[in-house]
Amino acid sequence: MKTSTRDVIRTLILSLAIVPCSLSATAAASLNGSAGIMPAYYDGRLFTINFKEEPPDAEAALLAHNGSLNFIFMSDPGLPGDQPFVSVLDAIQGEGFNPLWEEIQVTFNAGFTPRQLLSDDEIAAAAGGGEVTLSETREVYRCAVVGPKPDGGHGGLNGAAGVMPAYYDDRLFQINFKELPPNAEQEVLARNPSLNTIFMSDPGLPGGAPFESVLDAIQGDGFNPLWEEVQVTFNPGVTPRQLTSDEAILQAAEHGEITLDATGEVYRCAVVGQR
Repeated sequence: MKTSTRDVIRTLILSLAIVPCSLSATAAASLNGSAGIMPAYYDGRLFTINFKEEPPDAEAALLAHNGSLNFIFMSDPGLPGDQPFVSVLDAIQGEGFNPLWEEIQVTFNAGFTPRQLLSDDEIAAAAGGGEVTLSETREVYRCAVVGPKPDGGHGGLNGAAGVMPAYYDDRLFQINFKELPPNAEQEVLARNPSLNTIFMSDPGLPGGAPFESVLDAIQGDGFNPLWEEVQVTFNPGVTPRQLTSDEAILQAAEHGEITLDATGEVYRCAVVGQR
């Protein structure tokens, strides 16, 4: 973390005399003692973190006595279209890393359209320019960066495994995925007619935000642990947007908004939790 950015953020919080905010029990990462896996940005790159909130007495002690807490920025109201605001970290392993993060809420001020911010520097600039307000939540998380998210938001690294978010019927889940070796992919595509589909769009969305993958099935709904990847390409003249179900994708294809292309890649995926 760049010291100047940390100082700017802390000064903004203190100088604005912001009252620590109180979050609802339904907030994504605000259940005391809860643990989970979620995506988070650091310096414009998307990573996956495993997080667990500290108990209230430990949070109070850490805030009182630990001057080296890092920041994790969240914005519970989310983005337009009911899209989530992906959390932003101010440090990862190797750059001022501390496994404890203090949560700071990002609130977009009146007159500004909420947008995805990708780094602590960008958040500090937005706060300095009056676009957002930063609020302390008094919540502390023990977080571990468990892996980078592959470029473009899709898991096309042969044999590579990872965790990433994916939509199913407009709800966001976390999946653990691993691409099959090329010879196994060819065998599965030739002999397995019951593959499900995972839709990806490598170019992403406007502003550098990723297009989160979309599943056509999860456990209990025609589930098969093998998914064939289909690329979603937005056609000329159509602004890319997040689609959140296979029905929405098929409808967009029928209306000529997108083109669907089978990639020949097959993944073994497991739904490991709900976001």
